[in-house]
Amino acid sequence: MRAAASGLVQGVGYRYFIQRTAVSMHLTGFVKNQADRSVLVEAQGQEKMLERFILAMKQGPELSVVEKVKVEWLDPESDWVDFQISF
Repeated sequence: MRAAASGLVQGVGYRYFIQRTAVSMHLTGFVKNQADRSVLVEAQGQEKMLERFILAMKQGPELSVVEKVKVEWLDPESDWVDFQISF
């Protein structure tokens, strides 16, 4: 699954929220800021957990204002072993 979150999602702890949430759901992948002020997420795991994860992405941490989460479902391609914040 690949998703891009837009709105007030940089500088508010969004990436750290995403990482903590993903780890708690046993997902693997990464999250990183984009130049257009959106946040890109790629995650793999059980479909049910990914659906819950997307709901969490739409909520975000307290200081964020998530306006949109665009989701693209992909076949798993990588053998990620954890969930990291990419810089």
